[in-house]
Amino acid sequence: MSDIIRPKYITFDCYGTLTNFQMGSLTREIFADRIPDAERMAAFVKDFGAYRFDEVLGPWKPYAEILCTALERTCQRWGIEYRDNEGMRYYEAVPTWGPHPDVVEGLSKIAGKIPLVIYSNADDTQIMSNVQKLEVPFHEVFTADTFTSRSTSPAWPPSKP
Repeated sequence: MSDIIRPKYITFDCYGTLTNFQMGSLTREIFADRIPDAERMAAFVKDFGAYRFDEVLGPWKPYAEILCTALERTCQRWGIEYRDNEGMRYYEAVPTWGPHPDVVEGLSKIAGKIPLVIYSNADDTQIMSNVQKLEVPFHEVFTADTFTSRSTSPAWPPSKP
């Protein structure tokens, strides 16, 4: 690859892009007894995603709080019982998720040639477990905790402190 067209870095989001983000399947597992109908479950999963997005539009807050509040709001809208610590089940599951099937092979082809960087809405306490599962070296990993910001902030991505 010519240096003229070689990028200085290649940046990625982690969750959904590299890591198989399993919020939907976990929601179907947790709420199977309360929402047995597949169509209603699909709508519930969609609403939970919308509430998670809404939660990141405001001032920065920890990801665990985002998940718990979004889930509680979704349950309230649907008239479904929110059980203690259900939101934390999502937070605790995130670091256990691995990459999509083709990700490691693709990253390994470029990792030694161009520095890889992650910009993510993740918490520092979670992301390195997911990054390790990608099995390639990353030059830098920037998180929402790094900048106490979410990607919806007008200043994202900010300059490195």
